[in-house]
Amino acid sequence: MKWLDVQYADGYDKLISMKNGKHASFSRMKVEGEDYLLKVYHNCTDGKIRVIDRFRDLSYDGVHAFPVGNVYVYGRNEGYVSKEYTDALDFSDEWCSDVFPYSLKYQATLDVSSQLRFLHENGFIVNDIRLTNNLISFHYQHGMMIDFENMILEGDHQNPASYYKLYEYNYREALPPSKWEDVKKQFLCNTSLLLNQNFEYFVICHGFADLADNFTFDKDIYDFAKTLFYTDEILYFDEIAPKFQDEEKIKYYIKK
Repeated sequence: MKWLDVQYADGYDKLISMKNGKHASFSRMKVEGEDYLLKVYHNCTDGKIRVIDRFRDLSYDGVHAFPVGNVYVYGRNEGYVSKEYTDALDFSDEWCSDVFPYSLKYQATLDVSSQLRFLHENGFIVNDIRLTNNLISFHYQHGMMIDFENMILEGDHQNPASYYKLYEYNYREALPPSKWEDVKKQFLCNTSLLLNQNFEYFVICHGFADLADNFTFDKDIYDFAKTLFYTDEILYFDEIAPKFQDEEKIKYYIKK
């Protein structure tokens, strides 16, 4: 893995004030003719430095969107650098259904599932999985996870869960981030992309008590969703992904 450590002795305010689409605190830079994004942490802590330092030692060719360098401001690690995918859309983008062939969307779900497995196997909890943090690229022909600002090491619960919590509607207990939550959110992202539905919004509004009812069109998928959301078993999307491979069947399910 090639790391591009970037030093910023000044210009910090300018760096973090730039925006890129839906994601704040990004700035662009060009390295050897390729575009990169600088992601600056909102609140840099020793915990984040510990996570990213361990993260940077990973090497896995099948994972495309891992950060490729660190950003240093006044000598302190304040973020990371990653390749910019200029033609990519995120899983929430309504254009996905028109722009990308189903086979590429299916491949993208396998790619992000592979990334998540790899991170979990190496002791990380992503802690910020959502539709907008999963990308699909026509040019590169694959999917990728992005935005690792809130990633934590397994067992390190000092950071709260990001964006929304997956527990029952009106449930009051504050549960820590977990692999259990990561795989559920990734299932929501992948099925949203493949079925042209926003299951993330469904869960945010209604909780997940009735979520499995959206998958009654196929007994295996329904049983998988029930096991995933109503037990403590950690299941990865690639275990059920073959049930989504047949585009004609999926089109028929969507019409129903």
